[in-house]
Amino acid sequence: MPLILCPECNNKISDRAEFCPHCGLPAKHFGTSVKQDNTAADTNTLPDLSTLRNVLISFDQSYQSLFGTNHYITARELSGLKASFSIWVEQLSERTAYGYCSENAPKFSIDMETVNRSLRRYETLNQDTENHNTLYIDYIVEQNKSYFDNLLKDIDPNIKLDDEQRRAVAAGDDYCLLVAGAGAGKTTTMATKVKYLVEKKHIPPEEIIVISYTNKAIDELKERINKKLHIPARICTFHSFAYDIVRKFSETPPEVNYSAYNIIFEMLEKEIFHNKKLLRKVLLFLGYYFDLPAGVMDYDNLNEFHLAKAAQDYETLKSGAGEYVNKVATQRGRTMKTLTGEYLRSVQETQIASFLYLNGLDYEYEPVYPRPIMGAKKKYTPDFIIRQGEHTAYLEHFAISESNYSSILTREEIAKYSNAIKSKIELHRLMGTTLLKTWARV
Repeated sequence: MPLILCPECNNKISDRAEFCPHCGLPAKHFGTSVKQDNTAADTNTLPDLSTLRNVLISFDQSYQSLFGTNHYITARELSGLKASFSIWVEQLSERTAYGYCSENAPKFSIDMETVNRSLRRYETLNQDTENHNTLYIDYIVEQNKSYFDNLLKDIDPNIKLDDEQRRAVAAGDDYCLLVAGAGAGKTTTMATKVKYLVEKKHIPPEEIIVISYTNKAIDELKERINKKLHIPARICTFHSFAYDIVRKFSETPPEVNYSAYNIIFEMLEKEIFHNKKLLRKVLLFLGYYFDLPAGVMDYDNLNEFHLAKAAQDYETLKSGAGEYVNKVATQRGRTMKTLTGEYLRSVQETQIASFLYLNGLDYEYEPVYPRPIMGAKKKYTPDFIIRQGEHTAYLEHFAISESNYSSILTREEIAKYSNAIKSKIELHRLMGTTLLKTWARV
């Protein structure tokens, strides 16, 4: 039984039907112009034109709104514009569907000139957006030349933004990638961007978050943005930002899992150690992000490299002798906690740990302080906890001398560190816990 398309509602019906079961059109109005649906594939590709007119109007208005004004088109806006018309572009790319649309355009009040113009615009959207944004940035940089020339005058009159920095500041996209070497002015550009957003785009400082990887970079940004530019935007590391998000859902500060590295080590040992082809790929990949020593590819596998590297690390006697001590303890019939590898943060902490071990003192490195601390942003972890029978003491090793001297820290850093020391001493006094103190040798 052949199928035809109802000329009124465009639904498939039998060619022997007395009327359309969908819209009720009598068979005498079917006429000879109605095409038979001989193949399911043909009818399945025919678009429903009832909504195309409104889609065309919406697409044209959005296009004019984006390209017709002095406006930077963001990636989000471009994506939204493309999404509003992408389905129709895909359908009308089929010759049969396009022909059907052209033939039935008058019936659905569709202007084919508008259809063709919209299809052409869609095809060149990416390039047109890039050209539009380039002209927009050129205009902003030119119109604000005096502003950019004097943007950092209050900080340092000698700092002048180059053309690339000015264009990066003026770019108003959802994301902007800056590729530059060390000392090229990335920090300056970020600080200038914040000032530009506040002064020219009228963005409230409390709605701006500046995030970087290292504390050193954060200190530089705070110095320039918060102190010198007097803009109270939030500036933090990725870790601090994530930490604050976690704190919003828990009153207890999250605990850093220092043993998480063991998960990575276990995976490397099982999957990569003895697969030299995969090992080479991993090392070459990591080589883009880490400073690998010369000759790293001379090893047959990652295990050999790891053993050689471990020999250069600061390792406590407790770690090195752990397996032997555990074996002897088992042979003597005593029950002892399994000893695992232990790497410390500094040479002097390693010396302290070795001294404690050699003198038979039971200790734990960086334990979580068990007493609640009001208002603490993170859990306090003293350097060591020492247990001797029923007695417990905490040990903190400080990286400055007892007279507040350091050959590697600045005066400001020493003052900040000294205040932290006083806070720790006061905390133990208030909590009634014993604190032992060791100081750096200078």
